[in-house]
Amino acid sequence: MSLLLIGPIAYAQHWQLIDSLPQTAPHSIAQDLTGRLYIADEQGSITQYSARGDSLRTYHPQSQEPPTLLPWQLLRIQAYFPFQQTLRVLDQNLTEVSAFSIPEPLLANPTLSADQHLWYINSEWILNKYQPVLEQTVLTASLQWYIEPKSSIRLLHEYQNRLYIQVDQEVIVFDLFGNYLARLPADVASPMRFFQEELYYFTDKHLVFINLYTNIVRQLPLPPIKLTDVLVSEERLYAFANQYVYIYSGLSAP
Repeated sequence: MSLLLIGPIAYAQHWQLIDSLPQTAPHSIAQDLTGRLYIADEQGSITQYSARGDSLRTYHPQSQEPPTLLPWQLLRIQAYFPFQQTLRVLDQNLTEVSAFSIPEPLLANPTLSADQHLWYINSEWILNKYQPVLEQTVLTASLQWYIEPKSSIRLLHEYQNRLYIQVDQEVIVFDLFGNYLARLPADVASPMRFFQEELYYFTDKHLVFINLYTNIVRQLPLPPIKLTDVLVSEERLYAFANQYVYIYSGLSAP
């Protein structure tokens, strides 16, 4: 069990609203390392926005189904289409540069590793690292010791040489050989995301950050609106509500 150190809550946080843009509730959102935003709708279309909120371009898939979006490398985005069991990689121009089909039923989204393998969890609760070009599994690890069978796996993501698996009430951390490392609390419906050296998620009232290396937790009070999702970038907060995305400045550094 990991020891988490609770930092002070920044009650003096002051948000300054920069802009608000009409936006229907997205199915999935992501952000690349340059600060551009990606928003997927229920029909599977993915729109790219500048950091200021300007619409740049849109990707329209061949089949209409809502994907799960995750950043990958500096300028690329992963889009997983679950009905097809296909992971598509889009570049900074939203051009599809590769697509990978998963060879067996999954419990959650697959995700690309830094060495261009695929991590996925099959229906037997086995973590697999799969080489899609050679169609070979290069690593397996049973998750039954770490995840209760009744749990729901929400998200799988490799970040800074670790693999993070979000389940109902926590995030379980593994190294890149499939060895268990730690558990982080995250008993929320919001997806885990990463910014610099922190994992973050949001609750009804707070934005919660956990440092990946020191386990220090810090919390920032959110603007007083009902949110459906958030994204954090350099000094900015993108707060998604039912019909708008609100862009705020004033994000405190750790």
